[in-house]
Amino acid sequence: MLGLRPPDFRLEAPFAIRVNDLDLFHPALHVHGEIDIVTARRLAESVDMDLSWEPLDVVIDLSETTFMDASGITVIVGARNRLGHSSMVIIRHPSPMICRLLNIVGIDKVVTIERW
Repeated sequence: MLGLRPPDFRLEAPFAIRVNDLDLFHPALHVHGEIDIVTARRLAESVDMDLSWEPLDVVIDLSETTFMDASGITVIVGARNRLGHSSMVIIRHPSPMICRLLNIVGIDKVVTIERW
């Protein structure tokens, strides 16, 4: 039967951001799913919300992120550019594939990457 999908087929991977703002000086965003051109806007909005509090650092936890493309890189660079020089963007627990991407594009030189 042409045109039918299996019942578990999804047009996009599930995506969610859990925000931990208990400490307004070090907010943490826990990203689940894929960061791509469709979902990066939601991540950027969450980062913007956290940056509006003028935190010392911003943590983006990628331990549950399965994929990231250039759209995610753009969000990270944008966050880094908006923070003061004494503040940091901390990328926590990226997968080996995402870590390799961060290294290839040189993001590891401007943000802190906490590996597993």
